[in-house]
Amino acid sequence: MPTDEVLLIAEHDGCHFEIQQQAEGFYVWRFVGDSPLSTHDYLQDDLPMALRCAHQWGIPDEAWKPASAENPSRLNTVHNPPMQRTGAAGLFSFVRKLLGRGSGR
Repeated sequence: MPTDEVLLIAEHDGCHFEIQQQAEGFYVWRFVGDSPLSTHDYLQDDLPMALRCAHQWGIPDEAWKPASAENPSRLNTVHNPPMQRTGAAGLFSFVRKLLGRGSGR
């Protein structure tokens, strides 16, 4: 079976859950509401352990459905956007330039 594949998706109590197979095991992801950012991710050794892990949120077994075009994964969206320079970082660079130490890059 290929890795990095979302196998199962469930909706329960206003949350969205996904189980994804990766090389190191099976991840259980939890998303609140419509957010594309997960609040929890747990790595488990196998699929039965991942399903047991998801029971902590009270997800019934029948809530799990295969991932598909009709039941898409949220992991395909930007999960962790790249860090961006903030105003504080710009101020720090300005101070370094004043001290003759360059931008710090």
